[in-house]
Amino acid sequence: MPTYKLINFINKNASKYPYEECKFIGAIVDCAHGAACEKMVKSEFEPRIQFEFEGEKFWGPKGYKEYLTSLYGNYNELPPVDKQVTHHDFEAYWK
Repeated sequence: MPTYKLINFINKNASKYPYEECKFIGAIVDCAHGAACEKMVKSEFEPRIQFEFEGEKFWGPKGYKEYLTSLYGNYNELPPVDKQVTHHDFEAYWK
């Protein structure tokens, strides 16, 4: 599928329902963990809050604990060494 068609498809689905009227929100672009766990109650997501990470500040959802738990379970505990693998299908480099 050409990139512009994919972008149009995503935008069409993303704007299918008015944001102000929705009870649930979530990631619709890359649901690597399944659509059910990418969905969260909008009131848990808003308002956004700032986090500091390695000296930089980033915005994130107020309900980050609920979101991370729905994706990873106990996200504060490292998985066994044999389960510590990437789930990405690309390589990224920081220059």
